[in-house]
Amino acid sequence: MALLDSLFRSPAIDAIFSDAARLQGMLDFEAALARAEATCGIIPSSAAQAIAAKCREELFDLAALQRKAANAGNLAIPMLQQLTALVAKDDPAAAEFVHCGATSQDAIDTAIVLLLGRAQGILARDHARLEAKRPLEQQVEPLGHALQVGVAGVPAAAQVVDRDAHAERLDLLQTLGRGLNVADDGCLGDLEGEQPRLDPGLLERAPHVRDESVS
Repeated sequence: MALLDSLFRSPAIDAIFSDAARLQGMLDFEAALARAEATCGIIPSSAAQAIAAKCREELFDLAALQRKAANAGNLAIPMLQQLTALVAKDDPAAAEFVHCGATSQDAIDTAIVLLLGRAQGILARDHARLEAKRPLEQQVEPLGHALQVGVAGVPAAAQVVDRDAHAERLDLLQTLGRGLNVADDGCLGDLEGEQPRLDPGLLERAPHVRDESVS
């Protein structure tokens, strides 16, 4: 509901998690995967370059992705179909190496973590702003705090508790940003024997995922 957007949403965070940004996050993973595999000698360097050149969200048909995601069960599958077709136009051989050894969840999970990492600065500034209001609220009498009104009509004691929880969540997010940059578990189940298994830590040893758009 639009009337409540200002209470629960932020234009800055909305921009980070826009449709285009979500798609670009997955494409950043695909470009990084190809470059890391080329560095480790798994795929040709020429293929990695051809794949990375097409990992730009403006080249993709978002309306088609939306339609096909409903049947595919996730956004990664139709994204990879479009990416493979784009690469094949210029380099059919390179198209064979798109998403080599990875699975849809690798791309989806890594994209989310990349976006969370980009949100850290905004959340940290928001937390600092809220912390600046703490001193006045901490003067509330213990027995009367339930009746004290803080910012925006919310009981002051509740705001202090919420900010403590917010700080804990921010610490967790910062930990995720440092320690869970990529997912590279590869295929399981029926597909496990059909594609090469990624060596654990491949992308950590050849880090090409960056907090920026692929050039």
